[in-house]
Amino acid sequence: MDSEYLFTLNEFIEKNKTNPKYKQLIDDFCEFPEDKSLFSMRIKFEQRINDIVIFHRYVVSTYNNNQKILNPIFSEFNKHYSNAFDAIKPEEKHFARLSFKNYNWKEEQEQAKIIANESLVINLWITVEQYTNRCLLFVDNNNQKSYRWDIIKSKFEEKEINLSNISSYSTINELRILNNKIKHLYVVDKQLAKFDNFKDHVNKELNYVPFKLEDYIVSTYHFIYKLINSLGNNVQY
Repeated sequence: MDSEYLFTLNEFIEKNKTNPKYKQLIDDFCEFPEDKSLFSMRIKFEQRINDIVIFHRYVVSTYNNNQKILNPIFSEFNKHYSNAFDAIKPEEKHFARLSFKNYNWKEEQEQAKIIANESLVINLWITVEQYTNRCLLFVDNNNQKSYRWDIIKSKFEEKEINLSNISSYSTINELRILNNKIKHLYVVDKQLAKFDNFKDHVNKELNYVPFKLEDYIVSTYHFIYKLINSLGNNVQY
C-alpha cells in the first residue's frame, strides 16, 4: 500500500473486497453488535478514526503541493553547491538548517510530514485507550478509567475477555509501544526492536524510521470492533 495515501475503513474494504488475503479481516469488519449502545459506540469510534485519517491526508496533500514548488528551487540551490546537501549527516542537519535558508525550507517540509505521521500514531493510540475504557464501563460501570495497559488487560480478563486473543493485538501492542517511544524516548530501543519493522533500526531516532501506518490504522479498526463485538450478541452483514 502507498504509505502516503491512507485509507478510511470503507475505502480499505472497497479496495480489498476481492483480495483473498483480507477476506477474514473484511468479514470481521462486517460483523455488527445488536445492542444499540454498542452499535452507537462502534459508529462514534469509526468516525473518529476516519477523521484522524483524513486529517493526515490533508497534511500530506499540503506537503505534496509544497514539494512541487520547493523541489525545483532546492534542486538549483543544491546544484550550485555541487550537490553537497545530498551527503549531510543527521548530526549536521541542524547546523545546516541554521546556515542555509533553502535547506531549512526543505527540512521544514520533511519534518512536517514526519510529525504528521507521529501524530497519527499518537491519535490512534489515544483512541484505543479511550474506547477500551468505554468498553470496560459498558461491562461494569463501577470501573475506574485507567491508562495503564496492564491494568486494562487484567480488568478485561476478570470479565473473561483476553485482549491478547484478538488477532490484531500484536500490531496494537506495537502501536502502543511506538506511541510511548515517540512521547518519551524518541529512539528505537530494545523493546521496540522486538518488532520486525524496527529490528534493523536500533538506536536510530524515530524520524529516520518508516512507520507501517496503514497496518496501524486497519488494526485499530479491527481491534476495537472485535472488542465491542465481544461484549454482546452480533449480526453479520
